[in-house]
Amino acid sequence: MRTGCQWKALRYPCSYQTIHKWLLRWQREGVFQAILEALVREAESMGLVNWAYMSMDGSLGKSRRGGEDCGPSPVDRKKGGIKRSLLVEGNGYPIAIITAPANVPDLNLVEATLKVRIKPSAANAGVRTTLIVDRGYRGQKVKETIEKEGLVYRAPPRDREDPYHRIDIPLTKEERAVRAQVERCHSWFVNYRACLVRYSYRKESHLAVLTFVAALIWWRRIVSITP
Repeated sequence: MRTGCQWKALRYPCSYQTIHKWLLRWQREGVFQAILEALVREAESMGLVNWAYMSMDGSLGKSRRGGEDCGPSPVDRKKGGIKRSLLVEGNGYPIAIITAPANVPDLNLVEATLKVRIKPSAANAGVRTTLIVDRGYRGQKVKETIEKEGLVYRAPPRDREDPYHRIDIPLTKEERAVRAQVERCHSWFVNYRACLVRYSYRKESHLAVLTFVAALIWWRRIVSITP
């Protein structure tokens, strides 16, 4: 995950094909997602999760070998690329991540991202959550999708003639700070070279890497304050 090396460059007693086979098996059986959710629950019990706010954004990455879920990147001369749609809680730690071709607009990934998100436990089920997005998510359809999930939709006004914003209320200072958290989380992902450039052909292989890195981000948060 850290170096982004090829599978055949790994040096273990077993073959690299066996390692990759188990990675795919655990991804299909939901092992990595279960690890991520267990760490979120642990952090929640320690008071490290802020369910009052969420933020969502997409980020583009390179996909040099093409493969599944790959599309022409609008910022890389139409070369093969992939997009990850990331949802974070109020403190900026990941609670949902999906992938899509690079040419898919962010607003088209809202429903799929919210569908796989980790929800609050029963103890925090009554918390009213505000989802803060940027101008790329403006639109009545996105607003309805977010509110259908029981979340409060907040986005900055695009301009004075924006037909989707009946009351032109800019984001507060606190909301702008929360909105910036998702950008920070994206930067944590690209510290792992396996997330920066995708070389795997299979979509599920790359998603397994992203989910495992999300779990590592939470684990480091927990151990940083654990005596």
